[in-house]
Parts: sequence; C-alpha cells; structure tokens
Amino acid sequence: SAVAPHYILRDEDLAPGLAFLAGRLGLEALDLTAPTPARFELGALYGPELEQAARAAFRRDYARFGFGDWRPV
Repeated sequence: SAVAPHYILRDEDLAPGLAFLAGRLGLEALDLTAPTPARFELGALYGPELEQAARAAFRRDYARFGFGDWRPV
C-alpha cells in the first residue's frame, strides 16, 4: 500500500525545510550554502552496468518520469 509523504520540500525551500526537519529530529542542520567539492567525476564511474542497475532499482521512476540514460553535460 502507498503512504502519502508528510512533507514535500521544493528546491526553493530546501534549506529551511531541511533545517526544520533536522530540528524535529534533534539534529543540527547542515549549511547548504557552502559548495561541496566533488570527490570524483560521475563520468569516471558511469558505464552500462551502472545504468542497468539504476534502471532495475528505479524501474517505476524511469517509466513514470521519462528518465533517459545519463549523459555528461
């Protein structure tokens, strides 16, 4: 059975929304304004096996949202 979400956080309200949720859980909110340096490039990890695993794990999302294969920008 499906369960409706308690909260929906939109991109423009993400920082205050996550701060609110962290507070509800007794946690300190992360600073989302500071950029995080990338530890690796996704292209270095990506391959057909990873795409196949993602499609298997998120089959419904690919179908419902029309996701395609990842491509570097």
